[in-house]
Parts: sequence; C-alpha cells; structure tokens
Amino acid sequence: IAAAEGQTIDDEALTIIARLAEGSVRDGLSLLDQAFALAGGKVSASDVRGMAGIADGVRIYDLLQTILKGDVTAALQTFGALYDAGADPIQLLTDLADAVHAVSRIKAAGPDAANAALSETEKQRANSLAKALSVPVLARVWQMLLKALDETARSPRVLAAAEMAIIRLCYVSDLPPPNEVLKGFFAPPSDGANREQKPSLARGEPVPLAVESDTSLDEVSPDDVAIIEPPPQAPAKLDSFAAVVALSAAKRDIKLRIALEDCVSLVRFRHGHIELKLLDRAPQNLAQELSRKLQDWTGERWMVSLAEAPGERPLGEIRREDDARLREEARRHPSVQAVFRHFPDAEITAVRALPEKEPTTGLGKPSAKAERDRQ
Repeated sequence: IAAAEGQTIDDEALTIIARLAEGSVRDGLSLLDQAFALAGGKVSASDVRGMAGIADGVRIYDLLQTILKGDVTAALQTFGALYDAGADPIQLLTDLADAVHAVSRIKAAGPDAANAALSETEKQRANSLAKALSVPVLARVWQMLLKALDETARSPRVLAAAEMAIIRLCYVSDLPPPNEVLKGFFAPPSDGANREQKPSLARGEPVPLAVESDTSLDEVSPDDVAIIEPPPQAPAKLDSFAAVVALSAAKRDIKLRIALEDCVSLVRFRHGHIELKLLDRAPQNLAQELSRKLQDWTGERWMVSLAEAPGERPLGEIRREDDARLREEARRHPSVQAVFRHFPDAEITAVRALPEKEPTTGLGKPSAKAERDRQ
C-alpha cells in the first residue's frame, strides 16, 4: 500500500502500526493514512511513536527492569526521559502492562508464546525477565499497573499520578507475594521455636507496619481473611472536548484519539452533546463510533451531531503549533543558546512546564493567600 501511494515506510514503523491496530485491518489502514499525512513522504518508527504518543519498546523494558530492581531513582529518570521525548504518561503505564503480559506469557507457556509483534530485542529482554521472575510477582505488578491506569486516568495531574505509581511499584518490588506472607503467618511453629516470635517476611530490610488494632497476628485464622472489593468509583466528568480526547487516550483507543485530534473541527460542546465538522481524512462513521464508546465508557448517553460549517481548529494542529512556538521561545533563551554554542547539533525535542509551587508558611502548610486563592 505504501508503494502504491508513493510513500516510504520502514519495517519497524509498520510493526508498530500493526501492533496498535490489534488485528483490525481497518484500524491499520487508518493509522497508516494518518502516518502518511503527518510524516510527509517518509515514515519512520519515531514518526509513528510521536503520532501515537508511545515509547520505544526496548526503553519500556529498561523501565520495567529498573522498577523490578527497586531502583526508584533510575526508574523515575527513565520515566522522565521517555515523557520528555513525547510519550504520554498513561500510554507509558499501558506499555508497561503490555510488557508484563508478554513476560507472563513466556513464563507460563515458554518462549514460543512470545507476541509475534515484538522485536527480537524485546523478545530477548522478555525471556530474560521471565527466567528471573515468578508468576505471583508478575501477577502483582499487573494488578498494580491496572489500578495505576485507573487512578492516573481520573487524576487532574496525570504526570504526578503516573510517577507515584512508579514509586509504589519500586517499593513493593522486594516484598514477597501475599501467598508467601499468609504461609508465614499461619504455618505451625517448629519444635522449640518461640511462639511469640513472628516469621521474617520481607527480603532485605524490614518494612515497618502501622497497626491500629490490638489483635495480634497469631490470633488471626485463615477463615478471618476476607477479600474486600473497593467501592466502585464514579466515572470522570467530561467538561470539555479535550477531556474526551484524553479519555480516548486513557482507554488506549489510539485510532479514535488521532481522529479526534486531527480529523474534526469542534463546533459546539456541552455535557452529553458534541457537534463536530468532519474534515477530509475523518472516518465516515466517526460520530456513531464516538457516541457509542462514550456511552460505554461513562454510562451516560452522548449525542454526537455533524455540522456543515467549520468550528474551532483541530486540537492536534493547535498542539503542534504550540509545541513549535515553545521550542522556538526556548531556543531564544540565553541558557539554551549557551548549550547550542557548545553542542551545535543538539535539538529541542520538547518543552515541559514545571509544576507551580504554592507559597507556604514555612511549616509545610499553604499560606493564607494560597488558601484564599484556592477558595
């Protein structure tokens, strides 16, 4: 298809598109068309990653390995480097979950069970991790990543929520799985052992636990252990079209996210109703698909209507112009110019705003002015 369209695309870029399409020929063709339109003649793997907001698969395994080693500093540095290169925080957590799934498949069914969409380097990294990790550890990391994805998608500070998830994963990496903990609690003491002595549970340094009950661990029986399901959380409030695009990214619907960013013009938005003008490259069934998926994701009915007159500029076009403007402003900064004098071939790949710090009273509490501003 690329040859027929007079386009050039490398094999790795095709592999990424095939992986994102998840078996759908229609989705694959749509992603291919978007890549042709954005890259302009020659599509590379980095173009596709930038379009979809995903990271290099090998770097994902680097990140996973630092997490499993419990190296918080290296994990946050790797995560930050991927984010600075343009990767979306929610997509990074999703890619981590995919890597854990790939390792688990190999652990359970052998190297032949590796995903065919993985590169040879990714397969080698997954094989190495599968040999070193147990299924309970992989299952725990998987569950924590699923929980982190849900929390991050609902958080007003996506980057901070994703980083907190990375920190939590690092700090539980050296703890034994729950089944080993329970075995230690309920195993009968050996002859001559002091019954008041608790078994050593954690490998490495002991982890202090805050216990608010007077009940000792010896008084707990296996029948008393219950699995408590967390209460269901209300769906996130969609108060803007940008929030709808962010939700499609959180749900890992790359095709829909790209279509909403680059193929539509927003005419009107209110909760429960979106009016759009379809641009040239937009799928013809986009309105019906968006309405159906929003109802599935939010539990509410959404009407998506089409208009003839154009409205606002596409979000993707605005974002790219803003990125270009920020890079140009950064290039004119004296500190950045000093860097370019020493490294003339350097490139500015992204500009990220630092989080604003609230003024405090010196005791760790917000100042009166900050409290008034919040109110």
